[in-house]
Amino acid sequence: MDVGPRHLFVTRGDLTALHCDAWLLPTDRDGSVTPGWVVTMAATGRGVGDARGGRLDEPARRELAADGATVLRRPSAAGPGIVACDTAVPHHDVPAAARAASTALQRLTALTADAAGPSAALELPRPRPLVALPTVGVGAGGGHGVRGAVLAGQLDALQAALARDDAGPDVVLVCFDHEHYAAAQRARRSAGGDERFAALVGPELHERVVALAAHARAGRLVPFVGAGVSMGAGLPSWVGLLDELIADAGMEADRPALDRLDLRDRAALIQSRLGAGRLAEILLERLGRARRVALQHQLLASLPVTEAASTNWDDLFERAWTAAGAGPVAVLPFDGRAADGSWIVKLHGTVRDGRLHGVVLTREDYLRFGAERNALAGIVQSLLLTRHMLFVGFGLNDETFHRIAHDVRLVLERTVGLHGTGAYATSLSPSRHSVSEELWRGQLDVLSTRRPEDGEGRAGTAPAARRLEILLDALGMHAVDPLGHLLDPTFDGALSEPQRRVAAALRRFAADVGPASAALGPDDPTAAAIAAWLDRMRPADR
Repeated sequence: MDVGPRHLFVTRGDLTALHCDAWLLPTDRDGSVTPGWVVTMAATGRGVGDARGGRLDEPARRELAADGATVLRRPSAAGPGIVACDTAVPHHDVPAAARAASTALQRLTALTADAAGPSAALELPRPRPLVALPTVGVGAGGGHGVRGAVLAGQLDALQAALARDDAGPDVVLVCFDHEHYAAAQRARRSAGGDERFAALVGPELHERVVALAAHARAGRLVPFVGAGVSMGAGLPSWVGLLDELIADAGMEADRPALDRLDLRDRAALIQSRLGAGRLAEILLERLGRARRVALQHQLLASLPVTEAASTNWDDLFERAWTAAGAGPVAVLPFDGRAADGSWIVKLHGTVRDGRLHGVVLTREDYLRFGAERNALAGIVQSLLLTRHMLFVGFGLNDETFHRIAHDVRLVLERTVGLHGTGAYATSLSPSRHSVSEELWRGQLDVLSTRRPEDGEGRAGTAPAARRLEILLDALGMHAVDPLGHLLDPTFDGALSEPQRRVAAALRRFAADVGPASAALGPDDPTAAAIAAWLDRMRPADR
């Protein structure tokens, strides 16, 4: 099956928390690492650390000195492989950073060539393995003063390596903060990212992504995270979970009869046979399988969004979102009112502190939703009316969603007329949805990433799911603030030549207007507005 060429993803978050087959631990030539990696080294048993940083053990240092890299852990179902590699960047040496990225990818590719890593354990295994590496040399390293050029060089080197060898894994470059993530996305787009994505997903889907990115940049995009997203982290689908529970309840002989029941009634019979307490124990054990976030979690969490909704019980998206710089994420209704920061509505309950809270599973739970969760439904309805909601990994057949969407439809029909409003949401799915598209016409744009050549059944879903990841990656590239970093010359290497000329002009303007606006006084609204506009062009975390 042709799954398409290898792909380079760019995300922001915690490299060590990503569900992948292998990832890179950056060191210098002596095997030393910065303090943030010390805990990771200790977990491999191959390093020691103190408050100043850490260092690989002596056998690993010898391998590093002889070969420039050493394997700290091989991939297995228990976790991804880890390769330590000398990625030190001499002062302002951009080619050295590119070579380091290329060498690191070679080591990761070799490590995953014959390994059956975590991807093989997924309900829908990836058609290609996935390896991850961090940006190098742009933090406290020798490339900090030319970090835009260093990032652009790394991206070019990785892209060239993928083009040379089409038999290897997909790659994700994980940025540790927003400023480097935004600069990497800008560099990728300047190097022909638009054309590359249009060729991968097709012009029509690419055009839809550009429109979604405009919503994101304007603060109007709201992700709705469904169970399909968490399948990439090793969790089962809703139907797959019930299949497992049937076996746990000793109801295999009843499976033909159970298969004819509504899923909610099937869950009620399973709960009756197991008992509520035992069912909760099993569900917690199943959710505990996912120790790392999926690539889709990290791609969605990298978007410039502050509001989200989900029917998932797991907390994987919240973890990815926090690691991507969202700060503490309020989970509604369990954290009371939403704070000024990011928040997510959990419609079907959540897991927290080793316990399940407010889980919706059986028909009785769904019926109780109307009595207990009207406030949550109202929040989602408000988001549907005032934002553009992006459904990912969600089948659009959930009873709770149907109730919410029905009320929104009535409001629109009674006011401005449904067909005059345009779609208020978009659904991205790896399944074919010709019937759903007709059912939701005028309300939701239902976009499928499945192609005829993918085939039918489960076998065809894996390449379509990977294509959905690529679509989310394109969304991230287009959603980045176009004004970011323009006042910081260390990022000039990530800009095109016309952009650099604009940036130079803006710096001259900022040098003149900054002192002049300050003379207006701190209470003058003009000064505040100018300061806010200039801040958009300085590297700052969101």
